Amino acid sequence: MTIKRIEPHGEWTSEITIETLTQALREPSSARACPRTGRAYFRETAAGRSTIIQVNKDNSVKDVLPKPYSVGNTVYEYSVQAYNILRDGRIIFSTLKGTFVLDPDAGQVRPLIQNPVLRHGAYNADPNSDWVIAIEEDHTIDEPDHIKNYLVAINTKTSEIKRIVSGADFYYNPSFSADGSKVSWMQWDRPQMMFEHSEIYYAAWNKDASVSDIRFVTGKNEESAAEPRWASDGSLFFAQEVNGYRQLFRIPAGSDKVEHIALKGLEKADLGEVMLMEGSATYEILSERHVIAKAHMLAVSKLVVIDLQTSQWRQVGQEFDLSHVYSSAIARLDDSTAIVIGSTPATSRSVYKIDITDSTRSTMLRSASDDPLAEKWISTGKPICCKSKSSPSRDIHGFLFMPKNPNFAAPDGELPPLIIDAHGGPTGIHGNGLLATTQYFTSRGYAMLLLNYSGSIGFGGEYRRRLLGNWGPLDASDAVEFAELLVDAGKIRKGSVGITGHSAGGFNTLQCITRHPKAFAGAVCAAGVSELVTFESQTHKLEADYTRHLIIAKGTSEKEIPELYRSRSAQYFADEIVAPLLLIHGIEDTVVPISQASGIYETLKAKGNDVELIALEGEDHMLSAPTTRKAWIEAAERWWRKTLLKQ
Repeated sequence: MTIKRIEPHGEWTSEITIETLTQALREPSSARACPRTGRAYFRETAAGRSTIIQVNKDNSVKDVLPKPYSVGNTVYEYSVQAYNILRDGRIIFSTLKGTFVLDPDAGQVRPLIQNPVLRHGAYNADPNSDWVIAIEEDHTIDEPDHIKNYLVAINTKTSEIKRIVSGADFYYNPSFSADGSKVSWMQWDRPQMMFEHSEIYYAAWNKDASVSDIRFVTGKNEESAAEPRWASDGSLFFAQEVNGYRQLFRIPAGSDKVEHIALKGLEKADLGEVMLMEGSATYEILSERHVIAKAHMLAVSKLVVIDLQTSQWRQVGQEFDLSHVYSSAIARLDDSTAIVIGSTPATSRSVYKIDITDSTRSTMLRSASDDPLAEKWISTGKPICCKSKSSPSRDIHGFLFMPKNPNFAAPDGELPPLIIDAHGGPTGIHGNGLLATTQYFTSRGYAMLLLNYSGSIGFGGEYRRRLLGNWGPLDASDAVEFAELLVDAGKIRKGSVGITGHSAGGFNTLQCITRHPKAFAGAVCAAGVSELVTFESQTHKLEADYTRHLIIAKGTSEKEIPELYRSRSAQYFADEIVAPLLLIHGIEDTVVPISQASGIYETLKAKGNDVELIALEGEDHMLSAPTTRKAWIEAAERWWRKTLLKQ
């Protein structure tokens, strides 16, 4: 029996080091499978490089992308899906320098397109020819209002590019039917956003690499349409909202009739997904009878198999305790097997092979680390629903992680400090799968709340739309409500609550410390927006109208808008800030320019506040480089020690 050392919260030492978080972890995404070879693939990011990993039939894995290539692109700035498999088993992929073709057996890479003003991604291959369809972004005039997007056909033999669909501002998820006779895609126009207004179309594919007979499927009435996907028999599946929750539908081959796949017990689950990041793959048609899908309920993922003949469903993956399935996560291997990327309360994002007929044949193919955390170190997140005291009366959700360390305990009666982490988006989510950063702090004696504030996904359409017109006041109030709940419940030390977040979570952080200055002892803002008046004209095309949806309520007059933007800008209310503020920002950020951090930094510095700005050379909005992650975590821990541990 281990005798624990008694030390105050926040003073505990831990085996979970910064090196564990920045060097040892792998992050898989983008599951794919090749019908011809039977091989599966996934994208893996580790130590600052993104590569392509091949899963062989014996379940062994192999990195097939030679260095120094690193997979990725900047279509829509955030990137669209960056690789896919060609009909002959080769792989088409993008880097920041263009589009390339990889022979995974020979390890040879051939350049296909290298044009400094054209960006490509979201490739999907014609099963009958050398053509692939893709999203193209034209930066000939590199300003948000003049950037053009198209669906294009790219010939992988000749490098010819043909623009086949135009006229919309944005395109997502282009895909060929199994027989190559049709293509489908999503599109929408400014000033709308994809979460409510994405539309689904399909068309006939012609041998001259053109499309004809374009047909509208759904999406003109805010149905929140998502993920068009072809079955092998030519049926078109897709998702759209019914009674506030996204459900699955299909159009049988040779028919125009839309069928709702009604599933008793999943009426209040979201199936199918549309995010800021293109390429969601949260369900897959395995056969004429079975679909495997992520069902999202209260921010927890269930991996389910749907029987299309009986309209029954059952959960799979329980042997791994999967609780969070990611966005580009599911790929069909055969009629009974799929590749799934997910996490559990005890395991970070990993790659699994799921057999729906025999769970003993299911296996983990690739873990996030060769040295996974021992259970004795892992704090498990507990779902908490906070009933608001303030108006409007509402439920607010989050996952609470309490301090845990096998070698340390706090003095009797001492309560832990709390770090509230607001996710990005804001149309995003915090799941309850294992995150090493969370465990880094809980193992040192901090409690952490992963806040799914109003506007988060995973709770249905009403919860997601609740933030529209209310961004700033409502999500900040959500954070304060949770802090008060946990303090009043005797779980958290009063006066020792910190607020942090990245991107939209950074905006939330700044709103919290201006609107509720006495509620937080410290704040860490990463790539957050401080001044909305100029931000809307500075940000990228994909989110150029996002702010309007989040700030301007229906019925607001044009005359009221300037003052409304000002009232939601922390920069103009810096006099209210008393909490010490740490700002972390990438100098090359094209989504939220660094002026958003430097502006409020200079204002606070001039008035004598405790404020610090860490400006990171060569870093963009995602703040993902290992050196950046190291600097971020080190600075955040230093900040929390200074602000939350004082008695």
